[in-house]
Amino acid sequence: MMLFVLIELLLIFGRQFAKFHVYGPVHLYDLLFLLLSFWAAKVVFQNRQKISLSWPIVALIGFGVAYVVYSYLAGVGPTHYIIRHFAIFVYLIGGYIIFLAFASENSTETTRRFIVLVGIMAVVGQIITHFYNYITIEDYPLFGRFNYLSYMAVLGIMSFSAYNLVYQKRLVYKITFVVLSLFLSLTLGHASAFLATAATIFIYIVIRTKPVYKLIGILVFTGFIVGLYMYWPQFTDHNASWRIIYWKETLEQAIFDNYALIGNGFGVPLVSEESVQVLNEAIGSKEFINKPEERYLSPMHNSFITIIFHIGLVPSLLLFLPLLQPLKYILWKGNKESYNSEKDFLILVLVGCMVWASFNVVLELPHVTAFFWLVYFSVIHVFEAENKVAVSNLSD
Repeated sequence: MMLFVLIELLLIFGRQFAKFHVYGPVHLYDLLFLLLSFWAAKVVFQNRQKISLSWPIVALIGFGVAYVVYSYLAGVGPTHYIIRHFAIFVYLIGGYIIFLAFASENSTETTRRFIVLVGIMAVVGQIITHFYNYITIEDYPLFGRFNYLSYMAVLGIMSFSAYNLVYQKRLVYKITFVVLSLFLSLTLGHASAFLATAATIFIYIVIRTKPVYKLIGILVFTGFIVGLYMYWPQFTDHNASWRIIYWKETLEQAIFDNYALIGNGFGVPLVSEESVQVLNEAIGSKEFINKPEERYLSPMHNSFITIIFHIGLVPSLLLFLPLLQPLKYILWKGNKESYNSEKDFLILVLVGCMVWASFNVVLELPHVTAFFWLVYFSVIHVFEAENKVAVSNLSD
């Protein structure tokens, strides 16, 4: 319940709560999250015989811990930057421990209801935000600027779309509320917010179509993405170009220079001198030149590439290994008898979260990490629970 409260506070108050300063380097959210993690660790230890761990997640965490120890002992960078960069794993570890503390057969339903609540609150809150801005801001632009209530509201709106796609029975309501979600995502000022919401619709269609038609759907959505990139200004502007170049340089280093196995650790500059020159020559970006400290502070705006940078490409794949079963479910389920509304809903929400994290600094910061990991571990839990039941039935 405390985790749910923290997420709701992030939804309502956003950065004001996430970055509320307590003392020195301590912020209120991080303090509460760590206290909750320590309490959850005690619960997990007491019930350790009943706890079932996911070995890819444990291995992933192991790599993160090994690299942070190495980074500190080797002095690869300033300690405060080592701590700042390692936060991406702190939120992962804390989220996993908290989930393990309350995970049970009934917890998934509780989580599902909570996610639906977050979606409804986000939509209502975003509409109120627009009305308030319209009244208080002269010539308030509904499009073309950041208008979101909070970062959590972005994922909430996407979750609202997923809920109506899966659970709304009346077609007119389904269409109305999904269109509302798409419209609201367009007003947030982030093209990736619209893409995350659109992804929920696409994956829903893929799940609910027969396998023979899934490839067609994938090709259509690929064409849709290409069209957005070619004709939507936000996918071709300076920021988009900056991201693509940054991703390319980081992945080339990870694959060729580090043999896809070795990470850079924590506390080192996130962008090399060579990449700074490439960004400057290609698009005239002087962000890292004028502010050298930004080399430590501005990650790739793709949380998964950030993880790859820190611990290496192959170790980072451990994050996706538990998602092979959900992927198989998406690609092969295609008849009414095989539909599972709970799975469909959680998968759609996770897909939206992952799209959002693929274009923004998400898992590195506290604003939505608790929600992301809650959804991620819930998806894994649903499929693991089904496997245990299947194995039990076979043994009987």
